[in-house]
Amino acid sequence: MFVACWARDAVTDAVLDSLSFAEKSLGVREIYVIGHKRCGAVALAAQGKAPPSLAPQLEEAPRRTKVENVCISCEEQHPLGAELECYYYDMDVPALRRACT
Repeated sequence: MFVACWARDAVTDAVLDSLSFAEKSLGVREIYVIGHKRCGAVALAAQGKAPPSLAPQLEEAPRRTKVENVCISCEEQHPLGAELECYYYDMDVPALRRACT
């Protein structure tokens, strides 16, 4: 099993290249995208303190719902051949639920 973690709103070319490598070279067939509440990176962006390389993506995130962010992440990874499963983890409940299909 291959697990990759990153800030949803920071799906950079490097992240996609890493996942593509895992799929093509390591035989990864399933990728799980899990978004969560109270993201530290998004909080920094809302305060105008996001790292310059991630700022454009992170600054857009607070304008969308948390679940919508997870679904957008899945769409960005759609060109990968691996199966994608997308979830949202609510830390207040706590509960993990399917975000999109």
